[in-house]
Amino acid sequence: QLGPYVPLIIVNCLIISRCEICASKQGLWESLADAVGMSLGFGLALASIATVREILGSGTWFGLSVLPESWPGWGVLVLPPGAFLTMGLLIAGVEWWGARQRAAEEKSVRKAEAA
Repeated sequence: QLGPYVPLIIVNCLIISRCEICASKQGLWESLADAVGMSLGFGLALASIATVREILGSGTWFGLSVLPESWPGWGVLVLPPGAFLTMGLLIAGVEWWGARQRAAEEKSVRKAEAA
């Protein structure tokens, strides 16, 4: 009957551990900036995962229908394993985009060196 409490405890421990490690090696302002940045990044990651799961899983976003009524929905995304699938897809997408950016930069550097 612990339900969502175990994942919340785990995430809390991860965040506190990260803050402790950072604070022991840096000053107050650096630690504060790190904490704010980590919080914003973690919140953005959670919001991204939740948005993708909600839209593809049920076709709605904040209760508004964003996909056609004929959309069957991917039921697995609204289940707990759907979060892991979504996170994996988002990580793969970010890596793919980063690889494209690096390839474009390398191409422009080669063109500049050739000129």
